[in-house]
Amino acid sequence: MRFEDRGVLITGAGSGIGRACAIDFAKEGGIVGVADIDEDTAERTVEAIKNSGGRAHAFALDTTDPSAVGHCIDGAAEVIGRLDILINSAGVREIDS
Repeated sequence: MRFEDRGVLITGAGSGIGRACAIDFAKEGGIVGVADIDEDTAERTVEAIKNSGGRAHAFALDTTDPSAVGHCIDGAAEVIGRLDILINSAGVREIDS
């Protein structure tokens, strides 16, 4: 497995590209920190990863709050044990009506 025991933190991992990345990194052996502004979607991603045998932890994170980002990074490093990879996938999609 390419990412065996590597600590991975992914923002926006509750849905979309971030979720897909979280699932793929877990399949490759990574220990994934699933960060999202919506804690429920983060928990659902973690559940999907754990149900397929992977390792993951959920973190509530509003990436527009610099203080919260720092706390999330520190918390993820502590819970996971290390951080080797960071993927910033959080974003907002605006739809014109």
